[in-house]
Amino acid sequence: MMPFVAKNLFSANVILLAICAYLYFSIGAAAAFFGMAFFLIWPAAAGIHFALKAMKKPFLRRRRKGP
Repeated sequence: MMPFVAKNLFSANVILLAICAYLYFSIGAAAAFFGMAFFLIWPAAAGIHFALKAMKKPFLRRRRKGP
């Protein structure tokens, strides 16, 4: 009887380990994609947006205010 219980506990532990590993790596992958979007894509998009605005209205041609 004891080896049967130990075998069932082992299989339950393996299933729990597989579930925990899946959650760990899936959350890690989600965090990695979020980090890539936050630190790579967003600044690049902001830089492109700034460059397009600068091409439309160059800062060198800005009028002076006042006399």
